[in-house]
Amino acid sequence: MTPFLGGLISKAFALAILAGIILLAYVVVVAPIADGWAASSRQIEEKRAELGHLTAALRAPEQRAAVGETEIHPLNFSLLEGESDQIRAASLQARVDAVAANEGIRLSSVTVLPPRMENGLRLVGIEVQVQTGMKQLQSLLYTLETQKPPLFVGMLQISRAPDSAVRGGALDTRMTLFGATAKGKGG
Repeated sequence: MTPFLGGLISKAFALAILAGIILLAYVVVVAPIADGWAASSRQIEEKRAELGHLTAALRAPEQRAAVGETEIHPLNFSLLEGESDQIRAASLQARVDAVAANEGIRLSSVTVLPPRMENGLRLVGIEVQVQTGMKQLQSLLYTLETQKPPLFVGMLQISRAPDSAVRGGALDTRMTLFGATAKGKGG
C-alpha cells in the first residue's frame, strides 16, 4: 500500500469515527433534549388554553350567572344525570356501592344528604360508612374522584375499628361524597 493511499484510508477512517461520535452525541444528547423541548412546548400551550378558559370563567361573574347551568361546560366538567335530586342521589349511591364492591368493600350505611348550592354548583350528596383497610380506602377514594362525573369528598373521618387487631388494621371510615348537578334542576 502506498503512503498516499494509506494516508487517505486513515483519514477516511478518522472521519468515519468522527461521524459516528457526532451521530452518537446527537442520539444520546440532542434528540432527547429536542423531544423534551417539544413536549414541554405542547404542555405549555395546553396550559395556556386551559388558563384562558379559567380566566374567562372568572372574569365576569354576572355574565356567568346569566348563562346558568352551562357556565361550567367550557371547563369540560361533567354533571350527575337524572330527572330529580332523588334519582341523582340514588344513582350516586349505586355508583359508590358498585365501586366499593369492586374494591372488595361493603358499605355499612348510606344516608342521602339534602342538596345544597356551593360556589355556583348544585351538589347532591350521600354520607357513607365503611370498615376497610387503608389501601382499599385509598383506591376507593381515587376511583371515585377520577371517574366521570367526578365526586367530591366533603368530609372524611377515619378511626381505628374496634376489632382492628383481629381484622388486620381495619379502619372505621365515615365520608360525605358529592356530585355536581345542573342548576335549577331539583326536586
